[in-house]
Amino acid sequence: MFKSASVERNPFSSLILLLLLIFAGAVVFTGIAFAIGISVYGAETMFQLSAGNMSNLDLIKLVQIISSIGMFVIPALIYAKLQNKDWLGYLKIIPVPAYLALLTVVIMFSASPALEYTMQLNKGMKLPFFLKEVEAWMLQQELKMELMTKRLIMMNSIPALLVNLIMLAIIPAFGEELIFRGGFQQIFARWFGNYHVAIWLTAIIFSS
Repeated sequence: MFKSASVERNPFSSLILLLLLIFAGAVVFTGIAFAIGISVYGAETMFQLSAGNMSNLDLIKLVQIISSIGMFVIPALIYAKLQNKDWLGYLKIIPVPAYLALLTVVIMFSASPALEYTMQLNKGMKLPFFLKEVEAWMLQQELKMELMTKRLIMMNSIPALLVNLIMLAIIPAFGEELIFRGGFQQIFARWFGNYHVAIWLTAIIFSS
């Protein structure tokens, strides 16, 4: 069992602790994912994945799920447990009033046109001539990611649908909220003494 701190650390120490936990979680759980992958699919397949071969989608999903849990969910829970006795309250894991949930859904749908417009602006962005090689590389990477995303979300069974929901919706939503809102945002709020600054700074980091 972890021994919870009765008094919160200073913001800088908390930030360093959280970053170390994220790094350690990413390393350890990626190692676990690779160990499981080797035992299930063989060492050769794992080496091919490390070299950039993305043909085995099941293996990619396995690594993605395990590494995401290790990088976001586990570090946030350990950090909160070390940081405060009321770790659930610290992470803001509390019931949400129905009207706030409804308001969130309305805002999300209302913001869709603006988000789509922003995406179109991003696609049409042109870098200066001297950065044309960088622009070509960025476009190539975007196309690769788009192709990989399309392959990952293709499904022909209920189990495949459930795996995709876990990988693309549940773990990212839950884990990233824990680490950013429950972790970084709390640190910045104590650091700057202003929740508005903390929210905006966390949002900038989250979207980068």
